[in-house]
Amino acid sequence: MEGSSSSKRSSTSRKVKVTEVQDDEIEPLSGKPWFPVILTRSHIKPEYNMYMPNRMSDILPSKDIPTVLMYSGKEWKMVYYGDPKKVKRFNSEWKHFVDDNDLKAEDVCVFELMVCTARQVKFKVQILRDDIPPALQARLYGDKA
Repeated sequence: MEGSSSSKRSSTSRKVKVTEVQDDEIEPLSGKPWFPVILTRSHIKPEYNMYMPNRMSDILPSKDIPTVLMYSGKEWKMVYYGDPKKVKRFNSEWKHFVDDNDLKAEDVCVFELMVCTARQVKFKVQILRDDIPPALQARLYGDKA
């Protein structure tokens, strides 16, 4: 893809859509459901696991459904596994989001649920690497922040 900062991997099953958005710009949340995740080694190389927090179980579908993560003008397509008898998580395509955005342990991803229908789930993601706003610190770490 011309002008892309993603790695030189080739993949025929994955397409990244580019639109106009500033890189690393922290945007206010819209009031829709959201959750933060402090990334750990299990979220990134080599395991690449992203499990949904329990508080999202009542909001997200109880079935496997196409999912899109949107960040910095790009989209990553994956599947949300929502089977109520299993742990809710993203499929292995999560790996591409991690690698394309050079995510590291201790980065914070804020997932805001923008679309949640019987056909698709879309999350707007914000990646915070150093400057975590005080209100989010309180939610992540308790009142110690």
